[in-house]
Amino acid sequence: FNIEQNIEGGVKYLRHLLDKFNGNLTLALAAYNAGPARVEKVKGVPSIPETVNHVKRVMKTYFGGSGPRRLPGGQTPKIRMVTLEDGSVLYTNAFSPGSLAISN
Repeated sequence: FNIEQNIEGGVKYLRHLLDKFNGNLTLALAAYNAGPARVEKVKGVPSIPETVNHVKRVMKTYFGGSGPRRLPGGQTPKIRMVTLEDGSVLYTNAFSPGSLAISN
């Protein structure tokens, strides 16, 4: 029931899944929802309506509904942790070359 612990735990688990699925965001999101064993078993997104909808909804939100955005060099934006001047932490996929104290 602790918001900060919930977010931190969710972010760490998503990072684990991204590593497990070699950076494939679609598979990591499917595994987050349906479990990694199901994703590994079908070698893709399981045809579970809740999981399919979850992946679509998160991808649409992450990419702003317009498909993958590209950074200079053709890379897609990564989620970054930004520490603001007041010490609070913001997780964002927004890219700004002059942004505040960005760490990975």
